[in-house]
Amino acid sequence: MLHIKSHIKLFALTVCCFSAISLSAQSNAKKAATLQTDKFTPECGNIFKKTDKNASFPGGKAAMSAFTDKNLKYPASALKTGAEGTSLVAFVVDKYGALSQFKIAKSSGNSDLDREALRVAKLMPVWQPAENNMEHGPEKVCSEFLLPLNFILGNEKASQKKAADKE
Repeated sequence: MLHIKSHIKLFALTVCCFSAISLSAQSNAKKAATLQTDKFTPECGNIFKKTDKNASFPGGKAAMSAFTDKNLKYPASALKTGAEGTSLVAFVVDKYGALSQFKIAKSSGNSDLDREALRVAKLMPVWQPAENNMEHGPEKVCSEFLLPLNFILGNEKASQKKAADKE
């Protein structure tokens, strides 16, 4: 009888151990799945304002200028009122180059201009992420980027004329 009781205790202990291992494995699988999906969602722990190598628009400054020239439309209401200004758009470039967390860091003073600046920033493609030099070499990091978008009367006519010439 004593021999059976020790086998039952051993069996109960084995079941408990396997259950704990199984729960741990399930938890690790959930974490791994989350990490894989985090790759596609910009969830950053530290967001750097200064980096060793800044995030950049694909193709550089000239390509970004061409992108904004093509996509930025002067709001009709701002044309009517003669509104001008610079909207400073802040956003995060994650370590995969995805953009998120768009906001107006400094207003142009006109909500329609600010809204247009945000619209254009959200159209941008994936960027080259920022990098910091670490002991083991460069590491891609999440960073904040500030993008000034200028709205100057006179420029809107040139861009509208270019668009009309292409049609």
